[in-house]
Amino acid sequence: MRKKLLSLVMTGAIALTLIPAVNSSAAKINNTKTTKLSVSPRDSWHNGHIYADTELYYQPYSDTYAGSVAQKTEVSYQYYGNGWYYVFVQGKYFYVYGSGHFC
Repeated sequence: MRKKLLSLVMTGAIALTLIPAVNSSAAKINNTKTTKLSVSPRDSWHNGHIYADTELYYQPYSDTYAGSVAQKTEVSYQYYGNGWYYVFVQGKYFYVYGSGHFC
């Protein structure tokens, strides 16, 4: 009985080490501190440019202002909801309100 149990434990430990790691990114999505469990792969996002003076935010639906874009910059973006866009720019993720900022 002990050998069978030990065998099952060893098999389970080996199986767990063979499971590939899953990459997910947690991002705060609103001021209620809930988290988004995963981010869509960037290859499913839209590529384009964002205009200068566009305001960037750390969170949607809030006033967590991160700064503004100094000049027209290449970005990847996807629609988040209620007029907000999730933007990947210069290695970081931000939120932008309104679609008129992209070209």
